[in-house]
Amino acid sequence: MKPLRIGWLYQDLNPGGGQRVCIEISRELIKRGYDVSIIVPKGRTGGRKIEGVKILERGPRFNSPMISILSSIPAMFLISKGFDVVISSMPFMAIINAWSFNRALKYHWVQIDDVCLFDDHSLIKSPTLLNAYKKTAKYSYHLPLHYIVNSEWTKRKFESDGGKEAVVIHPGVDTNIFKPLKSAKKNDLIIGTIGRRVRFKGLDDLISALKIVFHSGFKFHLRIITQESLNIPELPFLYEIVSPADDTSLARLISGCDIFISASWFEGFALPPLEAMACGVPVITTDSGGVREYAEDGVNCLMTPPKSPEKIAEAVKRLISDEELRTALSVNGRKTAEERSWEKTTDRLEEFIFNNSRI
Repeated sequence: MKPLRIGWLYQDLNPGGGQRVCIEISRELIKRGYDVSIIVPKGRTGGRKIEGVKILERGPRFNSPMISILSSIPAMFLISKGFDVVISSMPFMAIINAWSFNRALKYHWVQIDDVCLFDDHSLIKSPTLLNAYKKTAKYSYHLPLHYIVNSEWTKRKFESDGGKEAVVIHPGVDTNIFKPLKSAKKNDLIIGTIGRRVRFKGLDDLISALKIVFHSGFKFHLRIITQESLNIPELPFLYEIVSPADDTSLARLISGCDIFISASWFEGFALPPLEAMACGVPVITTDSGGVREYAEDGVNCLMTPPKSPEKIAEAVKRLISDEELRTALSVNGRKTAEERSWEKTTDRLEEFIFNNSRI
């Protein structure tokens, strides 16, 4: 019997939580004997190579992400015919999935509030283009597809925009890679974060908070982990920008931090804080929505309001000053991470696919 052919339709494979979901589940599906492919517009792979998974680039190559995605649509319509199951993510891929001419089981994974994703004007600055995108995103919630969301928060946002019935499948974390690691003794306390250009990820808020902490007399070193080119202003404290080569390197960089901060305005789930918990690093996170699927203020993290550098600064000063609290958050965070795995995520996906599209 031929293995079931599963195809993912993705806009790109650049580093990000949504892309990690696709990659980690694909790895797990390969272990289970499935034939897995990821279809992306040409030039949008981010250099990814995944053992056992076919990465198929389609369409002409353009430097502009939007032009690249739109120009690839005809080719992606055609290639999606050869699969038994097709899973898409992001609005344009949902449309391709819904209206491509095949008899595959069709699923769409909503991983964040797609409608409001570009409201910070970091990537889409034109009001006309932003309005067109928002209409497309809302349309993508009403297609003849089976819908998956990554958290109860995403489900509420999805339903508030009139989305169809959706089931929640949580992402996971690989605790064999993301785990506490012994590091060389260091003089400076290291605060780590994931750096992104888009404003809603909160890097500017984090920097503002750390300026408050520094001017309050606390000493630390900021570690910004990123794969992007960031424009960091002159800062009064020491910082470094590091780009991990792979997940093992990423885990080592996170594990070497004394505190990890996520300052996002909103998140569908928020993988980096969970990965930091898995590494045994005390976490400060904003109440960004989907993070509440696993984060509990005062138990496995300290939680602050979004867009509030002053509150983030208070949490940082509290953690720096309280070693006992850092230890408690570290222990409880690791326990939280151990309850999540990509194996469990894939189990739920399999159950959804093979039980008449219901859990």
